[in-house]
Amino acid sequence: MKASPMGRFGLLVLGPVLSLLPTGCSALIERVVVRAPNHGVAAMEGEETLPDKSPPGSSSRAIRVEVGPPAASLSLWVLEPPAPAPVGGRPPRGTILLLHGWRKQKAGTLRLAEVLTGDGYRAVAVDLRGHGRSTGDWMTYGAIEARDLSQVLDALEARGLAAGPIGVFGTSYGAAVGIQFAARDCRVRAVVAVASFSSLRTAIPRYVRLFLPVFGWFMSEGQIRAAIDRAAERAGFDPDGADVGEAMARVRAPVLLIHGKGDWLIPPYHSQTLFRAGNPSTELVLLDGYGHNSIFRDSRGEVKKESREWFARWLGSVEACGHLDR
Repeated sequence: MKASPMGRFGLLVLGPVLSLLPTGCSALIERVVVRAPNHGVAAMEGEETLPDKSPPGSSSRAIRVEVGPPAASLSLWVLEPPAPAPVGGRPPRGTILLLHGWRKQKAGTLRLAEVLTGDGYRAVAVDLRGHGRSTGDWMTYGAIEARDLSQVLDALEARGLAAGPIGVFGTSYGAAVGIQFAARDCRVRAVVAVASFSSLRTAIPRYVRLFLPVFGWFMSEGQIRAAIDRAAERAGFDPDGADVGEAMARVRAPVLLIHGKGDWLIPPYHSQTLFRAGNPSTELVLLDGYGHNSIFRDSRGEVKKESREWFARWLGSVEACGHLDR
């Protein structure tokens, strides 16, 4: 059948557009997926601020930790548990690092910090590289951030701020980073990972389909994979190094995986994959009525309840571990 003039015109237009998809998608993935919110910010202006609302009865301090390579300056809030009477009569039960989600910042972890400090833990809320009040040009989905956190823990120990056993709590992006941190640093004694992805490779294609209309609809899996490779090369990391499932196989600490059954952005099969890769102390909790965003709000308090019980169960002892090359 002979194409109509309009059809021939459409083919003439569509051909060049489709030929540009790989280049265009690569540029979009670089900008949206790996370029950090603070890209190009060499230093933060003004003094480091304390949270507007610290947990009741808790004291807080803002500190900075220099990490790298590549060099970045990370902003932390150290939130202390309420001092018992007499003041200073009991040290914190442990120290728990709180890690935010993708393109979020540490202020979003304050509600959980209130719960944990009330239970007697020191909570350390971290702005991951390139987020909040931290510098850094690129997001590497744990490939570099996991090493950053080992350096953060070194700095906390040097300042006497790493009391007791160490725990990590993370949501989404922060959950994946926390698992990779625990895989490389055996000082971590317990992990709670909420709505984690299982790898950069498996998470990004869905993001592309959902959030890059037209481009995402026409890109093949191979083209998306090649675009991820180009974006990661630009950002200076190996995308296969952000494999959370591979990291789970190396984690010695108990890991609690929590996921909403209604999560359409990062579906529950990601946490199910991680559960299968985990050690015998790994547990998986799937929550009815929660999606990717609503699980962060935790309106029913189920994430807080599960997290409190997990840390109470596993942060009861300190074991020696070898010191990795940071």
